[in-house]
Amino acid sequence: MAPCFDIAGSWSLHSAVPALGVVSHDISNISQRGTDVRIGGYVGHIDPPTGALNVRAANPNLFCAPFDVLLGSVAPDGLTFSMSGSVEEPQPFAPDHCDGFAQTLLGDHCGNGMFEGTEACDDGNLVDGDGCSVQCAVEQCWMCTGTPSVCGPVGGGSCNDGNGCTINDTCAGDGSCAGTPDIGAACDDGASCTSDDACIDDRSCVGAPVDCGECHTCSETLGCIVDPGGSCDDGAACTAGDICASDGSCAGTPYICEPCFACDGALGCVLGPQAACKASTAPEKSLLVLKNYADDGKDQILWRWNKGAETTLNELGNPPGGENVTLCVYDESTATTTLLFRATAPGDDRWTATAKGFRFKTQTEANDGISLAQLHSGIAGKAKAKMKGKGALLSNRPYGLPAPALPLPLRAQLQSDNGLCLETKHDASGVVKNDSTRGIFKARGTP
Repeated sequence: MAPCFDIAGSWSLHSAVPALGVVSHDISNISQRGTDVRIGGYVGHIDPPTGALNVRAANPNLFCAPFDVLLGSVAPDGLTFSMSGSVEEPQPFAPDHCDGFAQTLLGDHCGNGMFEGTEACDDGNLVDGDGCSVQCAVEQCWMCTGTPSVCGPVGGGSCNDGNGCTINDTCAGDGSCAGTPDIGAACDDGASCTSDDACIDDRSCVGAPVDCGECHTCSETLGCIVDPGGSCDDGAACTAGDICASDGSCAGTPYICEPCFACDGALGCVLGPQAACKASTAPEKSLLVLKNYADDGKDQILWRWNKGAETTLNELGNPPGGENVTLCVYDESTATTTLLFRATAPGDDRWTATAKGFRFKTQTEANDGISLAQLHSGIAGKAKAKMKGKGALLSNRPYGLPAPALPLPLRAQLQSDNGLCLETKHDASGVVKNDSTRGIFKARGTP
């Protein structure tokens, strides 16, 4: 019985693997003998009564499937066929693993110089841009006549240049199509990291960069994503080294001001008492004494914080490990707080650990004249602290010992580098002495 379909002869083959960006157009001779068929590099079978095709090609890659298979059929008119399947390719960085990619193979008689099937032209080649396309369709701005087709450009007609940023597209005399810029028209530049895309005067589409906000960046594949480790600004004047966290937040390290200065949220470090400071549960049990004599060698200061608020050992920090402890005395008699006195017990080995805290003692006064300091942890009413100083080092320096009579009210704070703050307040109701003649100030604490 004679076969219903015999596809032997010259065909145009159109192969495509979209995922790999592979497209090819070739003219090839197909051979058929009975049910055996060879189509390019593929061999297999055709069912003559139905036109069903089943072909395969050897895959040369060692770890991939041995064959790439295509299945399809011939069109009822016998002028075209179509097949689909897949090809396998090794992974670029793991050649012992293969990925499969969809493939199509189409066949027709376009390019043989004869009108067949649905062809609108056939100029005897498979070339685009000469008036008769690779699919044997008449291209815009061209006219084709005869067999084989002879094509020539036609100017003046309307066309589509494929650019969304042009209007009034018109055929030119050379067969090309061009439009005028549609400036300001909405478009899509194809980029994920732009927005408000619009056409500009050079016929291109341009968008404004997407603002993902602080601590985020734009990925063309994922859109706005967190940028951990990037620099940022947390908006706080009292932090430094602001860094983006993995959750997209911005945080900096709290800024440590020099002793007797506090951080203002708008201005940064300014002279002034710390806001969060532990008070005494019985303020009247605390004491501040200053003695400023004509002979600086006899000058003295004593500050005691008794019956203090609950203070843990951890809150005392580690003065022997380098944390300085400073006594600050502020004048709060005017709207603008000023610093009357500052003296520091430096964090060094003159501090020793005690059962409930730390003790500083030296026979030769420290740089600022401090000879003794104590920090004692405890529950509310049991915590306490003390600082004493004597000698010429207390005076004749910036923020040295002031001479009574002292202005009132006063605030004294013991501040540590680790953030510890203990305070006493002193107003006229607690003053025992404030003698400018004798150079002595003595006052108990007040609420």
